[in-house]
Amino acid sequence: MSSIETVPVLRHLSSKLDSCNQQLDGYMQDQANGAQVDGAEFLKMIEQRTVTQQAMEAQLKLKEKPLRTVLSDNH
Repeated sequence: MSSIETVPVLRHLSSKLDSCNQQLDGYMQDQANGAQVDGAEFLKMIEQRTVTQQAMEAQLKLKEKPLRTVLSDNH
């Protein structure tokens, strides 16, 4: 995947991460307000956020590698 193709993927993953964080915030707010919350739902949200973060990190590493190669070839 070229670096041009990586940017939309990172935008999508960033948006998904924001959504995951909003869901977690809502869950914690509900819990703080005394609502009965489902622990399994919380774990699922944490897992989804973790997978999204790992996907973003992988995309960033793919983008960094060609840059490091170019920089090391110029020295």
